Amino acid sequence: MLAAVGRALTEERYVLALDDAMRLETSLPAPSPAACEKALTALERLEKTP
Repeated sequence: MLAAVGRALTEERYVLALDDAMRLETSLPAPSPAACEKALTALERLEKTP
């Protein structure tokens, strides 16, 4: 029973945190195409770094 209560509390916190994250994500402005290209270039550079 304690395990079930622990899971329920964890899931409740997780759902609230996920809701907050989704709300934040949808409130941010869309990134510019130049910013996306810059991020992709940086990611490719990281992938090639030994």
